[in-house]
Parts: sequence; C-alpha cells; structure tokens
Amino acid sequence: MALILSIFSVSALCETVDAEVATNRILENSYIEKSFGTCVVSHVHSVLLQTSGNGISLNCLPEDLPSRIGLLKDFLSTSLLIGNHNEAYSYLKLLESEAKKLRPEARKAFSNSIAMTREILSNTKRIRSHKRRLKSRYEGEIEGLGVTIKNQYYSIDTGAFYGTKKLTVNEGKVKLSSFQAEMFDANYAIEDGLVFTENEEYVLGQQYLYQSEVINFKQPITAVTSKELFYWAGNIFFVAELQLASLKFEERIVCVDTGSSHSYIDDKAIFTAMEKVKALKSEEFVYIEIESSNRISSARAYRINVENSILKGQYYLIVQPEINRVCDVILGKDWASNNLVNLSLRNRFLEIAN
Repeated sequence: MALILSIFSVSALCETVDAEVATNRILENSYIEKSFGTCVVSHVHSVLLQTSGNGISLNCLPEDLPSRIGLLKDFLSTSLLIGNHNEAYSYLKLLESEAKKLRPEARKAFSNSIAMTREILSNTKRIRSHKRRLKSRYEGEIEGLGVTIKNQYYSIDTGAFYGTKKLTVNEGKVKLSSFQAEMFDANYAIEDGLVFTENEEYVLGQQYLYQSEVINFKQPITAVTSKELFYWAGNIFFVAELQLASLKFEERIVCVDTGSSHSYIDDKAIFTAMEKVKALKSEEFVYIEIESSNRISSARAYRINVENSILKGQYYLIVQPEINRVCDVILGKDWASNNLVNLSLRNRFLEIAN
C-alpha cells in the first residue's frame, strides 16, 4: 500500500518561540544554567534549530570542567546526527584539549571514546537524505515498533543513536569503546555512512532515521496534532504542557523513545508542586527496571495518570534516581503504539493522533 504523507510545513510552527522555551528548559534542567553566558544560550538555540555551522569557542563555555565537557559532547552528538562533519571535528578537537585536564583514569577512558569517534568521522560520509519514506508495522507491545527492510525486521528506537544488528566478518569488525564512562568491547560496521554496532537485535537508531524523509507509524489520520521536534544530547523531544488532574505544568520537555518499554515522568518536571502531586499518585511505590537504548537501570516510582489529550495515559513517576537530565517526560512504546502517526527527524516534526 502506498504511503500517503500529509502536507506539512515546519515554518507554520512557532519555531522561534518553541526553540527559545526548549533552550531555557534544557539549561534549567542542567542545574548549571547560571554559569552559561549569552553566547552559550545563543549557540544552544541555533543547535536546536540545526542552523549552527561554526562550532563554539572555549571562551564561551562554562568555567567548570564537567560542564564544559558535557556541553561539548552534547554539541558533538547533534553535529554527528545531522552529518555536519566540519562542526563535529571542531567539537572533537576541543574535547581532546579539555580531556588533557582530566584525571589519568578518566582521561584514558575518555581518550578511547574520542579515538572511536574520530575513526567513525573519518570513515563516514556526510549524511544525505535519500527521500526514504519508512512505513512502520506494529508487532505488539513487547516487540515494539519497527519496519521491514530487505526481508529483515528492524525495531525502531528513537532513543538510540546508532543502529544494531548481527555483523559478518566482511563488514569490517572493529574494536571500540562506549560513549559512556563504562568501557566495553564491541564490533561495528559502517554501511553507506551509517554505523551499526553488533548485537543479536536488529534496531534502527536516530542516525538511520535522520536519513528518512518521514516514518509513518499509522494510517493517515485527519485529526492530528503537529509538534516541532528538537534534538539534544541524544534525545528527540518537543515542548508541551503536562497536566495531572487540575495541575498544569507548562513548557516541559517531552522526549520520544520508542525503545523504552514504558512511559515515565521525572520528578523534576513537577518539583514545584510535589506536595500536591502526592495526592494523585498511587499509594505504594514500586521498583521498576527501565530499559532504553540498550541500557537497563532500576528506579523507584509511582503510577500516575496524565490528563492531556495528546499525552493522556498512565505513567511511572520516577522519584529516585533521576533517569534523564534533559527529559521531563519520556514517551515509550506504550504511548507510541497508540498515538504516534508520523515522525521526521530531518524535517523536525511529529504528528500525534488526537
């Protein structure tokens, strides 16, 4: 069946307003916003709109080393995703300079990560749009959302940067380190400028999805809500109001992670009204395992209902620990399977069924 794509104009969105709101919320969630100068705020804003092109100078960054390195890594991940290799190299060079100031054990781990990134950059091409239109088929809540390519079913994980699949020797196995602090050995192959790490599961990550003009998750629906998408620190998100009964929390960062088994709310999203929210949540907390982007962590949470029309559903309110320093809300498979209609990282929009 041919894919019917609704006509959509990103320019019709309140682009400047949403990007400004997202910038402020990101810096607020970082807990170090006071150390950011005007030039950093301006650069984050341009990165969210994917209009940055010349990188950023060290003089513009916060004085404390962890904040400087954290921001540079965030800028690097975005430039890698959109295929801006010149800008990615400039961030990588700055990271190499800053890594020299780390303690020896941390510097060694970080240097391996930098070396792997440099190797990927030197072996990948500038990502181009192939005007590809992916059509998703839903396999059930456990299996997730995915597409079939060359008779192979791939799950779609909007929370993972690279894809995963079984690799063969002729695809060029390479030993690499993770981007996280933990070190592990893995294999990866580069195909058509895209990176796939070795895993038993076949998954398409953000880098692949960015090449696609649009991903269609449901049959075209006339009643949809369109939201402008942004990308930051490995998170795909939009800005929306969060409503819990009569309580409303404006301008929250809502991330879309189809690799997450369930949907979550971080307690920082409702921190200003914690006492009022206590009456809305389930009486007993539960310990849950959060599986997202090939990582599993344990968290203390309460069940709670969200009333928004586009976000409506049952969520886990995470009390401890904080699960994501950027996201206030994470929309997982349970939400996406019922509500996600179209998604385009390249054109920065998503459509939600009303």
